[in-house]
Amino acid sequence: MTEENMNNEKNIETPAPEEKIIYILDTNILLHEPFAFLSFKEHDVVVPMTVLEELDSIKDRRKDVSRDARVAIRALEDTLSDATPEQVLAGVKLPENDEQHPSGCLSIINDYSLKQTAQTLSFNENDNRIINAALYIQDKTPDSKIVLVTKDINMRLKAKGAGLAYV
Repeated sequence: MTEENMNNEKNIETPAPEEKIIYILDTNILLHEPFAFLSFKEHDVVVPMTVLEELDSIKDRRKDVSRDARVAIRALEDTLSDATPEQVLAGVKLPENDEQHPSGCLSIINDYSLKQTAQTLSFNENDNRIINAALYIQDKTPDSKIVLVTKDINMRLKAKGAGLAYV
């Protein structure tokens, strides 16, 4: 008797293997919740270099948002402090959530090194650079679900219009 037949007899469905999800974080997510990159459990998180640049430009302002930018930068640094540049690009394991669910990885993508193609948006705006990074990852990892995480409604619309499947 096959495993499928045994499961059908017991009315038990065989769970599908969990789909790998890669979350691309926008700046406003880290400003809203500086430790957001730790919230995605066993999935991978990518922070585009443009996001780091935006956090850097915000950290010196004299507003509450500058504090959140500094906290996010410190939290990212604490997570990546012992990693080599190669490890940061490949992905550094996030702290374990629990024994049942291994953690995903945190990586940084140098979206400034991406090339203009027919599928990419112009590189003249930071939102476009972040969207292009998500599109690049979507193209390079077709077996993964790529999700752009942003609070920016217009950015979500642009991302969908550019072909990003999940926003």
